[in-house]
Amino acid sequence: MTRISLCIVARDEARFLPGCIASARAVVDEVIVVDTGSTDGTCAVAREAGARVFVAEWPGDLGAAHDLPVARASGDWILSLDADEVLEPASQAHVRRLVDANRGADGFRVSIRNYEYGIVEKMRPADPADPLTHGAAAYRPTTPVRLFRRRPGVGFAGRLHQSMAVAIERHGGRIADSPIVIHHYGHLRTDRAKTSFYRALARRQAAAEPTNPAAWLGLGAAFVDHEDLPAALDAFRRSRRLGRRPAAAYLIGATLLALGQPDASVRWLRQALRENDRDQSPYFDRADALELLGEAHETLERPRLAERAYRRALALRPESRAAANNLAGLLGERGRYREAEALLAALIRRHPGADGPRATLGALRLRRRDLDGARRSLETALEINAENASARVNLGLAHARAGHPRRAARAFAAAWDLRAGDVVHRLGFAPLLPPPPRRPALRPMAPGGVVSVIARLYGGSARVLVDYVQALPGRPHLVLCGDAGAFTRQGLRAELEASGAEVRTVASAADVRRALGVARPGFVIHHWWENDLLPAAVRVADERWIAVGHASLPMPRGYDAYAVLSDHHARFQAHLPAERQRRIPNGVSLARIPRPRSADRPVTIVMLSRLEPSKFTRRLLAFLPPLRDLGARLLIAGRGGRRFEIEQDLHRRRLGDSVRFVGALPSQRVPAFLAAADIGLHLTEMHEEICSMSILEMLAAGLPIVAEPKGCLPELVVTGRNGFLAEREDEIAGALTRLIQQPALRRRLGAASREAARRYSLDRFRASVAALISATGDRAQARAAAVARPTRVRRAERSVEAWKPDASILVCATPRSGGGAWCRALWRTGIAGRPRDFLDPRTVRAQLAFLNGAGFGGYLAQALEEGSSPNGVFSGRLLVSHAIALHRRLDAAAARRSAGAHDRLQRWFPGVRLVWVRRRNTLDQAAAWLRTECDSEDERLDRSAVNRRRRAIEAQEARWQRLFASWKAAPLVVWYEDLVREPGPALRALLTRLGIAVPRPTP
Repeated sequence: MTRISLCIVARDEARFLPGCIASARAVVDEVIVVDTGSTDGTCAVAREAGARVFVAEWPGDLGAAHDLPVARASGDWILSLDADEVLEPASQAHVRRLVDANRGADGFRVSIRNYEYGIVEKMRPADPADPLTHGAAAYRPTTPVRLFRRRPGVGFAGRLHQSMAVAIERHGGRIADSPIVIHHYGHLRTDRAKTSFYRALARRQAAAEPTNPAAWLGLGAAFVDHEDLPAALDAFRRSRRLGRRPAAAYLIGATLLALGQPDASVRWLRQALRENDRDQSPYFDRADALELLGEAHETLERPRLAERAYRRALALRPESRAAANNLAGLLGERGRYREAEALLAALIRRHPGADGPRATLGALRLRRRDLDGARRSLETALEINAENASARVNLGLAHARAGHPRRAARAFAAAWDLRAGDVVHRLGFAPLLPPPPRRPALRPMAPGGVVSVIARLYGGSARVLVDYVQALPGRPHLVLCGDAGAFTRQGLRAELEASGAEVRTVASAADVRRALGVARPGFVIHHWWENDLLPAAVRVADERWIAVGHASLPMPRGYDAYAVLSDHHARFQAHLPAERQRRIPNGVSLARIPRPRSADRPVTIVMLSRLEPSKFTRRLLAFLPPLRDLGARLLIAGRGGRRFEIEQDLHRRRLGDSVRFVGALPSQRVPAFLAAADIGLHLTEMHEEICSMSILEMLAAGLPIVAEPKGCLPELVVTGRNGFLAEREDEIAGALTRLIQQPALRRRLGAASREAARRYSLDRFRASVAALISATGDRAQARAAAVARPTRVRRAERSVEAWKPDASILVCATPRSGGGAWCRALWRTGIAGRPRDFLDPRTVRAQLAFLNGAGFGGYLAQALEEGSSPNGVFSGRLLVSHAIALHRRLDAAAARRSAGAHDRLQRWFPGVRLVWVRRRNTLDQAAAWLRTECDSEDERLDRSAVNRRRRAIEAQEARWQRLFASWKAAPLVVWYEDLVREPGPALRALLTRLGIAVPRPTP
């Protein structure tokens, strides 16, 4: 039978790789993954998914990189996937059929759907009912060769866009079409570091192939992604001079239009249309060029030509959102209101979650003097997208004309904040704007002063920034933000100023540098997200820099300390020094959210989320049980376009009384909202949580939670303990049904949620932040900060209770005995601790605790907290040398106590149980230990060296036995071979022996 190999090249793809492998596992004979330098645990994830994993250096271009797994494959045919792609389930049968019944083809073209949340070239509408679209609005189709015969010497071509078709045709092979569909999610990611990566590749390709027009086209596209339009225009012009490519003409026209040169843009767009008369360009459709041509004619005040271009675009692509919206606006300006409103009504029905058509409708009604209708449309547009500046201006106009100057002033002030002040001035409404506050010039800060830097002063990351400021009340604090976010009405600036912090807006990294040069702070806390304001630290003097991550991305090097929010977040920071990382989860106030609930109302499920495509699931109703039949309701708090898409589904199914949207809630109203709830629900699309504030607030409210096991959520929710984690729609609906029907279960799980929230209390968070600042500064700074800090603050920090688990597991092992495999298995249960690393008091991490004055107790308290699962079970991993060092530290810490060794162990590790991991075949263990020090897995092992390692293992096992005797503890012996042969039963048996209740599966 013909063998097929799935080949993947990956780097930092732990989030996507399991889904990619699972989508094709049934139709391939082997999976080959080559990792080119991941820092997020990609290799471990690939091995767990059943792949053969190889590590190789990055070769410098994508073509050579994709050859790496092919060179290691043994199949007759290769199926090549990117890590952020999945094979369509219906295409699995096609893969095997095409290969087995092949009649001379050497490769097959496949259809790749490149999903986008917004408008793209060659746009095709995505099906909102298909879970594989992940809520995307559209996709751009491409047809590369991804299924091909493996032949020596035939490899991928292209540094930037790898292609197998070129090599197959160069060697005289034949390529055929296929019905295979692949879903690609790369453009739905938040990893903006990829932009710089592709730009560097494009530069190298253009330098290596200066006469290749495709190379300059790729470089220009990379410059567009990096928002360097002049450089992009130059690259497109070079591509055009090297060959008459319609794509170059189209991209030159598009770039000229973006640069404010519509007249020149018109000439190039017309040229692109002439050269692409059969609509066969792989880069753009004629409809794309006609949309831009219409915009250029509008800018040049040629309404008839613009109308003609838009109508031609709609004839080619009836679902075109840009053409319909622009045509409606144009018709409204020419007084053809009825036709314009009909166009917009159809557009809103087709795209209910888009803000543009509603903003255009509001402007149209404002022109018709329908002030109430205009206000409703504009407010809806702003509920979808609060950053729509034109809608803000028009809303101000509507209020001004309706005789509401205060409302108009608020709208104009928000427009000003969105940098639309020139429009407000031009309309003559500048007198309504509040006078800008007079702020004194920056001055040098007092010793120990802190500067916080953030791109936007709104959203969850800004909420965390406020908590950081309030955690350091004794220090002068300056906040530098790229956008103050006044238009969101979140009120964080006022909260910061009430806490004594000064807030200044800055526009660039140079502004940040200048401000730091004047302020001369002791510390800079950079609330890091991949953004254009400040991508990395910019040192001015000897200030200490701390990075607080707010994205599931690797943080840049060069900081003195890093605050990671969860274990999931820490997976992306393996490239950073471990001694500089400190785990500081977000904090939540337990006292702020009352727990009593009224019984005389329906069972209430609540969701807190931004209702944006990248965050909130489009297919919400597929996850819900029949709420009306169960006497329950769902309340959803948040703002975004998903609301209006889902409301259409609710109206169609007449479920408006069971599922209701309550809009965005100010922070002060969230406690009352949660206090009236019975169940918390959390669903998401591609977004990966690193420390979900909404989940923390639900835990503090004592709600049982139903969620998907994405990102950090398994660290917060444990199935059967404080809620249910499930992936499939029917499983989530079943869990909700069970909670609705069983009040006692709700109460029990809710109480466990409240207890889990204790680990994330605001007091603990503030103490951790204060400790981070003290540990990051030098000793003189730490002493100065301690003197400057009020006594009441120092007492509050000391009063935070150290974390103590309810039960402890120490996994005792010898090298290559399988201790790591057992620890990973325990971690995945979510109820048996999180054995993060070896519990070794001799590590740099422990030594830093001593240097910072925390001592052994401080190190161990932090290790206990970080290694505990939400149900209060700690687990740690020990080799015998670690255990001996730990034993000595325990003796030293209790030198004045007369308690025995076992009692001292119980004091530090409550309810401790010892698990001894062994292998029945110690010869294999010795060979595995020796092989880790060889350069290749295929290197032959010396028999005498293996026997020496075997004797070393036996000696270590004897030392373990002596330690167990001194601790007066009998270990539970588990075998590595049992875990490999039957992992499920072996793990359940161990949990039963440990006395850990295994939760029932989700219904």
